[in-house]
Amino acid sequence: MLTESYVKGSVDAPLIRQTIGSLLHQTAIKYSTRPAILSVDGEKYDLSYGEFWQQTGRIDAALLDMGFNIGDSVAILAPNCTEWALLQFATARAGMILVTLNPAYKRKELHFALQEVGCRLLVSARRFKHSDYMEILGISNGNELPPPLEFFVGIGSKSEWPSDIILFDSLLAMQDSADEARLLDIESRLLPDDPINIQITSGTNG
Repeated sequence: MLTESYVKGSVDAPLIRQTIGSLLHQTAIKYSTRPAILSVDGEKYDLSYGEFWQQTGRIDAALLDMGFNIGDSVAILAPNCTEWALLQFATARAGMILVTLNPAYKRKELHFALQEVGCRLLVSARRFKHSDYMEILGISNGNELPPPLEFFVGIGSKSEWPSDIILFDSLLAMQDSADEARLLDIESRLLPDDPINIQITSGTNG
């Protein structure tokens, strides 16, 4: 039988029982203008903590508008990038589970992982090294998704993707006061023990 376990060394300070979202909020208030992300992609992806907090909220509003709820799985297939960091903290804020996939996966492995976890949304880079992810998934547009996928979001510019693919940047443009209110309610109900990440990355966790 599995049991929860907390272990700490011989220190006076107790463990901090706090969600990742609430810690990010505190940090954004305290260090609003300090850099949170310094990206090799250039100034467009450089974000302060205040901007990082705002953008994770916009992503959550978009996910809620798409019908996602606490406990739902969202997968990402990409090398390290700013979008990955934003998605990890956004899903944590909304009580969703980010499923991190190995960028080296081939079609059979990718389909198995998505089905095993029941991911309805995949956020993906277009290519990594010699891999073209649309080709690996066997899709040519956003309406031909293999089950259980219902949504596919592409990281990058319009020129990299078919015209009907939802782009990650478009998630940041979605704002709805009703979804913002729902997010506040969700964040108030989350606990530090709630799962936020499933790592399907390599043989090390096989």
